[in-house]
Amino acid sequence: MLLAAVGTVVAVLALVAFHVMTAQSQLTLDHVSHQVDDAQRRYDQARLVNAQLSSPSRIAARAGQLGLVPPAAPPVPVPVPSSAPGTVAPLSARQASQP
Repeated sequence: MLLAAVGTVVAVLALVAFHVMTAQSQLTLDHVSHQVDDAQRRYDQARLVNAQLSSPSRIAARAGQLGLVPPAAPPVPVPVPSSAPGTVAPLSARQASQP
């Protein structure tokens, strides 16, 4: 009878210890989950700020504040002959050099 009582007490203590370890693990898991949620919120906020700062309308407005204006005409490509050995000049540059 004494052996059964001791066995029961040991089993109950083992279950209590297991329950405590499980509860501690759950607390750690909850803490990590909150950290992940906070990191996700910060990431989403950073993406929003990046999207706002890189929007074309904001860039155009900031360029205007800095005194930049759109060109009057589209840019015209100007061929530059290559002087590096082994390179080929663009077709328009080769045609311009022929008589």
